[in-house]
Amino acid sequence: MRFETEPGQPAQVDFGHFGFLEEDGVRRHLYGFSMILGYSRCRYLEFVTRITTPVLI
Repeated sequence: MRFETEPGQPAQVDFGHFGFLEEDGVRRHLYGFSMILGYSRCRYLEFVTRITTPVLI
């Protein structure tokens, strides 16, 4: 279901697991951070190795 919002209002945010990545000989989880803006429906995707608030900000 699509919710209509005004510009600058809520976005939908989620993380997904995309497998593993070897970095400096260490096997790490690879996550995708996804955000969709409510009004424009613009999408943003960033891959990260940790799901923490500082990484998100």
